[in-house]
Amino acid sequence: MKLFTALAILLSISIGCQQKKSSPGLNENAINDTRFISNPSKISFQDTLINLGTIKEGEVKKLSFKFTNSGDQDLVIMDAKGSCGCTVANYPKEVFKPNTSGEITAEFNSKNRLGKNRKAISVYTNTFPPESRLFFDVEVVK
Repeated sequence: MKLFTALAILLSISIGCQQKKSSPGLNENAINDTRFISNPSKISFQDTLINLGTIKEGEVKKLSFKFTNSGDQDLVIMDAKGSCGCTVANYPKEVFKPNTSGEITAEFNSKNRLGKNRKAISVYTNTFPPESRLFFDVEVVK
């Protein structure tokens, strides 16, 4: 009986590990929509790395990444997420026509983040590849 139970547990773990994982926040229908693959839009960022300099621990620093729809198709931002709980990203929900611009904003909370930090923001769009990564550096002092 113990052998049967152990085999059943191993089988469930094996099946669970093989399940397909999708990117966080992405709409499965958008990922599988062939229009996005065969005719994707393009996004161009003014900067993909921002240096925030030195700040005091506990400060909340706001930053913004400007972008342009540099493709000839409508651009849709589906999600934007910070790499940890200290970074909260916000993204526009509207559709961007070709040659229009917008910005993705974020707030970094420096509480308990002493030292040099490099944080990332993942932006998911109807481009190929669908994920863009934005970064910022900051040094937090007492």
